Amino acid sequence: MKFTVIAGCVDRHTGKRFQRGDTFETKDEEQAERLIKAGCLRRPTEAEARAAQEEAESRRAAEDAAAAERKRLANESAAAEQRRLADEAETQRRRQAELDRLTAEIEAAQERLRETNDAASAAEERRRVAEQAAVEAEARLAKANEAASKAKKA
Repeated sequence: MKFTVIAGCVDRHTGKRFQRGDTFETKDEEQAERLIKAGCLRRPTEAEARAAQEEAESRRAAEDAAAAERKRLANESAAAEQRRLADEAETQRRRQAELDRLTAEIEAAQERLRETNDAASAAEERRRVAEQAAVEAEARLAKANEAASKAKKA
């Protein structure tokens, strides 16, 4: 409650000095009664009490409005963050899809390369076999020619 100081006094809780005309505010009714009896404080008039009540209500309304505004801003911020995270998730999903597509292309190219290498290896093996067969055929031909030459001489 608020009181008007009519004579200098000291708040026993805080040690703060008050001079005539100051406003003394306390929740300690015992202290307020003691200072009223001592002639330091006067009770507020009905008009002052009403004004104090209106001021308190106005302050509460302002605090409520400020709290509502903070809540609104927090909700807006949360919604913006949620949108940002959703956008980021969509970007990640797109990147993953592109990565998956590229991985599939690489795997397909690697498979084609393996098939080409296998075909090249098979062709090389056939060439080697053919070359070996040619060498063997040449050796047989040389033996046959040698035998024919010996038969001619004999």
